[in-house]
Amino acid sequence: MLKIPEHGVIKTPKCSNWIEDGILFSLPDDHVYLDLEEAKAITKAFQQLSDTALPLFVDLHTITGQSAETRNYFANDPVHTTTFSAVALYVSNPVARVIANTFIGLVKPVKPTWLFNDYDAALVWLNQHK
Repeated sequence: MLKIPEHGVIKTPKCSNWIEDGILFSLPDDHVYLDLEEAKAITKAFQQLSDTALPLFVDLHTITGQSAETRNYFANDPVHTTTFSAVALYVSNPVARVIANTFIGLVKPVKPTWLFNDYDAALVWLNQHK
């Protein structure tokens, strides 16, 4: 599980977001449902953290779901997709795996997006997208 740093974190209503070693991290709070309002807040946080596209690590182990419009926004919104170069979706439980597979399979993200259950493997892959 990710450890939220003490400094440099931008908190949205439902997620903590930060940059570490040239990678953008997003960690939703425990047991949250991500809606479009939160998705737009995350985009603003990413823009505040960096003015260039960085590889993005999203830890999905804590979320309970997200709306279809939120999935579409994360995958294809022209403003949101300029904030990252590639996405590693980290899953560590069956619910997160279903959410991530749905995201990748149904929405067809415009940026490279891959599913991981190994933290280190996700970071190796993201480092290739710097």
